[in-house]
Amino acid sequence: MKAVVGEEALSADDKLALEFLDRFEKEFVGQGAYEARTIFESLDIAWELLRIFPKESLNRISPKVSYFSYLAQLRRLQADFQILAEFYPRKSKTEQQPKEDKKEEKKEENLIDA
Repeated sequence: MKAVVGEEALSADDKLALEFLDRFEKEFVGQGAYEARTIFESLDIAWELLRIFPKESLNRISPKVSYFSYLAQLRRLQADFQILAEFYPRKSKTEQQPKEDKKEEKKEENLIDA
């Protein structure tokens, strides 16, 4: 369509549809031969692709289904953040204070040397 009409003549909705089509073929249909993904991963990719469109234009998807898909993605993100928190724990304020004390000591040393 882009080659026949020209990209300048396309509406905003047409451009979104072309972007969806390109990404759908690359990311969803074009699954590699050695890429083994679960149905849930495939559904995540599908929902991510549908987010290209404004929420108002997705009028054939029931609000209940849309809500549960967002809720499921939120739960997965929370699980990912918990995993990251285990590997990279935050330091408490008491653990950070010695670094600040060292900075103050260096400033004092610089004043003494001057």
